[in-house]
Amino acid sequence: MSTALATLAGKLAERVGMDSVDPQELITTLRQTAFKGDASDAQFIALLIVANQYGLNPWTKEIYAFPDKQNGIVPVVGVDGWSRIINENQQFDGMDFEQDNESCTCRIYRKDRNHPICVTEWMDECRREPFKTREGREITGPWQSHPKRMLRHKSYDSVCPSGLRICWYL
Repeated sequence: MSTALATLAGKLAERVGMDSVDPQELITTLRQTAFKGDASDAQFIALLIVANQYGLNPWTKEIYAFPDKQNGIVPVVGVDGWSRIINENQQFDGMDFEQDNESCTCRIYRKDRNHPICVTEWMDECRREPFKTREGREITGPWQSHPKRMLRHKSYDSVCPSGLRICWYL
């Protein structure tokens, strides 16, 4: 385990009230629970940087380790993570949604701006179709069972970084 990884794991442990836990134990626990996937130390460090920078808790699903096409992971801030980030921002002044069957617009209002930041996402561009496994079994997901909720989450996830001037893509 690298020094950077141990240091970042220690910061996360301290922030979530687990500062008596050995950093190696914490990393093992994270790899087996909240951050599953075959991640290199560098990818894991990137994930912990984002978690620590924005005060996100991986065990409450505020940040995820999303598998990438090279069998690694990419840090993804979830809906609960964005909720924490925006509600802790002192310039945040509310938000609203406008939704129909085709689109969802999310607006974030800031105290220091005259106009809201708006993002519209379109169902036909975002919806993921079910797919079949090699064995022919159809796999469905939340885009089939809860399409409007997923579109609302997509517009929310898209407007939050813009509305709060946050760049979290690594």
